[in-house]
Amino acid sequence: MLKPLIALIFVAIVISLFSGLYFLMTDRGQSHRTVNSLFSGSASASC
Repeated sequence: MLKPLIALIFVAIVISLFSGLYFLMTDRGQSHRTVNSLFSGSASASC
């Protein structure tokens, strides 16, 4: 029961980090989407 939950959280963190990378590459500093995406990834990682 615990292993699928940990795997799900890990996948969510990886998706969040890749979305932050995508926004970093496409926005070129024009919006705050990169910061929001990376903050949500780090917040979920610290739980």
